[in-house]
Amino acid sequence: MDRTRILLPLALEDKQRDPEKFKTVRELLAQLEQKDVSMRGATFKEFLKQLNMSYEEYVLALRSGINRPTVVLKRTVDEVLINSYNPKILSLMQANMDIQFVLDEYAVVAYLVDYVNKPGRGLSKILRNCIEATAQGKHSLKECLISVANQFINSAEISAQEAAWSILELPMSKMSEDTIFIPTFRREDRTRMIKSQEYLKQLDSNSRDVYELNIIDRYVVRPNQLENVCLANFAAWYELAKVGSEDRKLLKGNQYVRRRTKPKVIQYRKFKESQDENEYYREQVMLFTSWRNENADILSLDFKQLYTTNLETIRMNRKEFVADENLDLEEELMQLEKSRELEEDEEKSEETSLVSFEPYWNMMKMK
Repeated sequence: MDRTRILLPLALEDKQRDPEKFKTVRELLAQLEQKDVSMRGATFKEFLKQLNMSYEEYVLALRSGINRPTVVLKRTVDEVLINSYNPKILSLMQANMDIQFVLDEYAVVAYLVDYVNKPGRGLSKILRNCIEATAQGKHSLKECLISVANQFINSAEISAQEAAWSILELPMSKMSEDTIFIPTFRREDRTRMIKSQEYLKQLDSNSRDVYELNIIDRYVVRPNQLENVCLANFAAWYELAKVGSEDRKLLKGNQYVRRRTKPKVIQYRKFKESQDENEYYREQVMLFTSWRNENADILSLDFKQLYTTNLETIRMNRKEFVADENLDLEEELMQLEKSRELEEDEEKSEETSLVSFEPYWNMMKMK
């Protein structure tokens, strides 16, 4: 690039988007890295001529291949492998560096977590391959589990300190936040916990009271004092208690609820409006409006109309749990996985075409 620029990605539906041209750019850059093509001393205009693109087409090609705002550094053709650096820090550290502008706070967090877990990169792929191989071999569930466990033990790279920590059975992590999952699936798709064997033995053979109460069951029989509390709020702020005042007693059974001093982080199915509009509306109504009977208050009604009617209430209650309406974590995770795969490919490429840092450092010392 002839100057440093911050490029924004093109929308998928943008007619100017041309992934094929981006592929052409990447192929030429890869050839330059592998030294399959020699363009030593070439100018940026000559580089564009080699691509058979104008400057505007080149920028659009780059924007077609990125998923988030990206800094493209000013570099000549001979400098394509030079990372962003600071001359002052470089002279002090005498080591390689890769400084980047922060354009996305979430990307920074993802980068830090990814870097901490770097030794385990590729392990998920190994485990997936192991599961597929054992599944094709018609092994029992126990044999599959043993095979996966062996792969995990033999493929994971950990430090001596972590190994000692594990042997001593010390807790590997601590959470400052409690979480709770709300099963917002359709009723027929929800999983349930069965009551203890001792309790089941005492039941009549025709009894259907075999499941433990889940968060939705407890919400349905919540105290009348919490009539206007939505499911999301109830799950986050209230938990079971053995004792309590009568106005906090569940309408069924002998259990009570008490308000927490700190809310739990709620998790749920998260249907997407673009993929399943009907289920999205049902889930939003289920989570962020108050109701008693799921069949009568939600399932028997038109979900979209119900959502539209209660939209103001839904938005107000959702604000407490959704900080950024535009942030799609699932999409971000998918993009992160793609970035990891791309990084792995680049690391393999660097192994075969490693450029020595010494000539540049010697040049710095001469200055």
